[in-house]
Amino acid sequence: MIFGRQFARMAGKALTCGLGVCTAMVAGCTPDSPTAPTRPATGAPHDLNPVALDALRARSRQAASDVLIVAQHGRVVVDDGDPALSEPLPLMSITKSITALAIGSLIREGLLASVEVEVANFLPRWQVGNRSKITLRHILQHTSGLAAAPGTEDVYASPDHVHYASLARLVARPGERFFYDNRAVAVLAQVVAVAAGMPLDQYVFERLYAPLGITTRSWGHDSSFQPMVMAGARLTGRDLLAIGQLVLDGGKVGDRQLVDRDWLVEATTSGSRANPLHGQLWWMVPAYSRHVIDAETLTAWRTAGVDPDLVAKLARLQDRELEPAEHAAAVAAALDDEPARIREWLAQTRDRNLATHAVRHGQIVGCHASGSLGQHLVVLPARGIVAVRLIRAERSTGPEHAFHDFVPMVLRL
Repeated sequence: MIFGRQFARMAGKALTCGLGVCTAMVAGCTPDSPTAPTRPATGAPHDLNPVALDALRARSRQAASDVLIVAQHGRVVVDDGDPALSEPLPLMSITKSITALAIGSLIREGLLASVEVEVANFLPRWQVGNRSKITLRHILQHTSGLAAAPGTEDVYASPDHVHYASLARLVARPGERFFYDNRAVAVLAQVVAVAAGMPLDQYVFERLYAPLGITTRSWGHDSSFQPMVMAGARLTGRDLLAIGQLVLDGGKVGDRQLVDRDWLVEATTSGSRANPLHGQLWWMVPAYSRHVIDAETLTAWRTAGVDPDLVAKLARLQDRELEPAEHAAAVAAALDDEPARIREWLAQTRDRNLATHAVRHGQIVGCHASGSLGQHLVVLPARGIVAVRLIRAERSTGPEHAFHDFVPMVLRL
């Protein structure tokens, strides 16, 4: 069962990348009554579960976290980490979520009409041909239909990320499929530059960071000196806490609205038909999640030509709703705990752009942003909770450091 346990550790990450089956009404990720963020000392009064809080802190130490901050109602309750660590840390894909907030800020300023605007308005190459109908919403929801590799190597290798994204061919109708696309999001740097008249990073620094009191100015660029979108931003834990508080407070700091509130509510609570648990470069947090291999999933595998033997073995799990880790262990057992067979199944579903399972979940109770290495930001409005976890790249050396169970552990607070 060693491989099964390793596979189970990936369940938390797999949850965010699976296609969902929504079973409950969606609630908001922003509260009805915003409160201005504050940054007092730790140990503020709270109504968090002390046992769950101790478990989170212990798990954080086990995962070698450099930063663990939990705040409730704008007051810091826990601030664990190396007190000597002062440099900003890489946010990885949380950069995408901050870029999305820039889009919401442009909408508030009236510089963008809405996310229904076609990207071709900012990217002349797309004004002719079948990519002309791709909207900002499609890019933000990872449903553009553009060809993309599952990793980041090809994007990092490109000297000009925007140009590289502009060359992607259309392989599915926009809005039809969800595919986590590190390539296509690069066009958002062009959108912001054209709409705002300044580079993406400068716009974020001036319109978001400065009003929030964030003095960090660190953002990665490609070889053509354009700010990256798939990753590249760096912040301290307290800086990222301020971003989370901004989301909790409906895009408002004090009496100043930084991000369009209506857009923010939609971006953090409403997914696409292709993936109900992914909003607009923000993931949603359901009260509970169950993974299931249902009839629709099995039919999709058979139709796409997945190995019949693999399908037959996994069909034994049909309609069994399990916790993500339990589901991962059950899949490994169904495939006889053979690493080669498990890898083959994952490769065949990935290469055919198929879901490995459906997700049945409860009411949406929050939202989160996450990045590789194990970077996490969780916002739970009903409880007034913002939680941050960061780790230095050189310390994140294995699955145990990715802290895939961070979101469910914050939910238990």
